[in-house]
Amino acid sequence: IASNGINQSLRILPCTGGGAHKYGRAFNEMAGIELEKYDEIECTILGLHLLLTTLSDEVYTFEVVDFNSLAASRVKIIQTDVNEDVYPYLLVSIGSGVSVL
Repeated sequence: IASNGINQSLRILPCTGGGAHKYGRAFNEMAGIELEKYDEIECTILGLHLLLTTLSDEVYTFEVVDFNSLAASRVKIIQTDVNEDVYPYLLVSIGSGVSVL
Protein backbone atom coordinates (compact mmCIF):
# COMPACT_ATOMS: atom_id res chain seq x y z
CA ILE A 1 0.00 0.00 0.00
CA ALA A 2 2.70 2.47 1.02
CA SER A 3 5.07 1.45 -1.80
CA ASN A 4 2.35 2.21 -4.38
CA GLY A 5 1.40 5.51 -2.75
CA ILE A 6 -2.15 4.41 -1.96
CA ASN A 7 -1.76 5.65 1.60
CA GLN A 8 -1.33 9.25 0.40
CA SER A 9 -5.09 9.72 0.10
CA LEU A 10 -6.31 6.83 2.25
CA ARG A 11 -6.12 7.52 5.98
CA ILE A 12 -9.04 5.47 7.33
CA LEU A 13 -10.10 2.06 5.98
CA PRO A 14 -13.43 0.56 7.16
CA CYS A 15 -12.99 -3.16 7.98
CA THR A 16 -14.77 -6.08 9.61
CA GLY A 17 -13.69 -9.39 11.05
CA GLY A 18 -10.75 -10.66 13.02
CA GLY A 19 -8.20 -9.31 10.55
CA ALA A 20 -9.29 -5.77 11.35
CA HIS A 21 -8.19 -6.34 14.93
CA LYS A 22 -5.21 -8.58 14.18
CA TYR A 23 -3.60 -6.34 11.56
CA GLY A 24 -4.74 -2.90 12.75
CA ARG A 25 -1.39 -2.00 14.31
CA ALA A 26 0.56 -3.21 11.24
CA PHE A 27 -1.55 -1.10 8.87
CA ASN A 28 -1.02 1.94 11.06
CA GLU A 29 2.74 1.45 11.53
CA MET A 30 3.62 0.43 7.97
CA ALA A 31 1.20 2.55 5.95
CA GLY A 32 -0.19 5.18 8.31
CA ILE A 33 -3.72 3.86 7.78
CA GLU A 34 -6.16 3.48 10.64
CA LEU A 35 -8.52 0.50 10.38
CA GLU A 36 -12.03 1.58 11.39
CA LYS A 37 -13.55 -1.59 12.85
CA TYR A 38 -17.20 -2.56 12.38
CA ASP A 39 -19.18 -5.58 13.54
CA GLU A 40 -19.09 -8.23 10.80
CA ILE A 41 -22.57 -9.69 11.29
CA GLU A 42 -24.20 -6.26 11.57
CA CYS A 43 -22.53 -5.19 8.32
CA THR A 44 -23.61 -8.42 6.62
CA ILE A 45 -27.22 -7.88 7.69
CA LEU A 46 -27.20 -4.23 6.60
CA GLY A 47 -25.62 -5.18 3.27
CA LEU A 48 -28.17 -7.92 2.62
CA HIS A 49 -31.00 -5.55 3.52
CA LEU A 50 -29.61 -2.98 1.07
CA LEU A 51 -29.44 -5.58 -1.70
CA LEU A 52 -32.93 -6.94 -1.02
CA THR A 53 -34.52 -3.49 -0.99
CA THR A 54 -32.62 -1.81 -3.84
CA LEU A 55 -30.96 -4.44 -6.06
CA SER A 56 -33.02 -7.58 -5.50
CA ASP A 57 -32.02 -9.04 -8.88
CA GLU A 58 -28.49 -9.33 -7.43
CA VAL A 59 -29.68 -11.73 -4.71
CA TYR A 60 -30.21 -15.39 -5.52
CA THR A 61 -30.62 -18.80 -3.98
CA PHE A 62 -30.37 -22.38 -5.19
CA GLU A 63 -33.74 -24.11 -5.57
CA VAL A 64 -32.35 -27.60 -6.10
CA VAL A 65 -28.72 -28.23 -5.34
CA ASP A 66 -26.91 -30.91 -7.30
CA PHE A 67 -23.41 -30.70 -5.87
CA ASN A 68 -22.01 -32.56 -8.89
CA SER A 69 -23.24 -29.85 -11.26
CA LEU A 70 -24.31 -26.40 -10.08
CA ALA A 71 -25.77 -25.45 -13.43
CA ALA A 72 -27.17 -21.96 -13.97
CA SER A 73 -30.63 -23.48 -14.50
CA ARG A 74 -30.69 -24.36 -10.83
CA VAL A 75 -30.17 -20.76 -9.68
CA LYS A 76 -33.29 -18.81 -8.70
CA ILE A 77 -33.27 -15.01 -8.55
CA ILE A 78 -35.11 -13.70 -5.50
CA GLN A 79 -37.69 -11.18 -6.69
CA THR A 80 -38.69 -8.67 -4.02
CA ASP A 81 -40.95 -5.67 -4.39
CA VAL A 82 -39.01 -2.67 -3.07
CA ASN A 83 -42.02 -1.68 -0.95
CA GLU A 84 -42.41 -5.20 0.43
CA ASP A 85 -41.16 -6.04 3.93
CA VAL A 86 -38.13 -8.29 3.41
CA TYR A 87 -38.19 -9.69 6.94
CA PRO A 88 -38.01 -12.27 8.31
CA TYR A 89 -34.89 -13.98 7.04
CA LEU A 90 -32.30 -16.02 8.89
CA LEU A 91 -28.59 -15.25 9.07
CA VAL A 92 -26.40 -18.08 10.33
CA SER A 93 -22.66 -17.64 10.86
CA ILE A 94 -20.61 -20.82 11.23
CA GLY A 95 -17.24 -19.13 11.74
CA SER A 96 -14.05 -19.03 9.67
CA GLY A 97 -15.50 -16.26 7.53
CA VAL A 98 -18.45 -18.39 6.37
CA SER A 99 -21.98 -17.05 6.72
CA VAL A 100 -25.22 -18.62 5.51
CA LEU A 101 -28.01 -16.19 4.70
